[in-house]
Amino acid sequence: LINEPADVSEEEYVAAVRPAIAAIRAVSPDRLIFSDGRAAQTIVATSELCPESRLRAWREAGADVRVLPLVAPDAVRRGPALDLRALLRAFGEAGFLHALCEGGAALASALVAEGLVDELNLFVAPLALGGGSLRTFGAIPFGLASAPRFELLAADRFGADLRLRLAPAPARRGAV
Repeated sequence: LINEPADVSEEEYVAAVRPAIAAIRAVSPDRLIFSDGRAAQTIVATSELCPESRLRAWREAGADVRVLPLVAPDAVRRGPALDLRALLRAFGEAGFLHALCEGGAALASALVAEGLVDELNLFVAPLALGGGSLRTFGAIPFGLASAPRFELLAADRFGADLRLRLAPAPARRGAV
């Protein structure tokens, strides 16, 4: 979700189609992505749980609003969540061939668990975090033997951080 110009360069911000994914906790229609004159570049994916007033506000702002099905809670999702396969299908139907999914551990875990990741970019920082820190894939219910495997495509330095570009190992690759 790109919601402030400071998140990207001005050229990227002007050109970006900015999907905003909001299921139950909705993105406010007063955010910059709806008021910067480029709302038509914004796709909002939500569910039938979204209040009609919120849907109307997004549409009035000019956004392309998609109401998608929910999937039931499971070992990865604690509550109802957007059907990620339906979401990626909707993006494909809109003509998008690539999706950059930025989010927390729940989104990353769900995408990996469903085999919907073609490439994974992990950033490793030289920090030692304590017991209260968040895990990147804390929601995946895999043990060591059944954990998804990845192949290293590249490793790049960004200052003190390291970016690992990974692809699912051949046995895990699958399409939507």
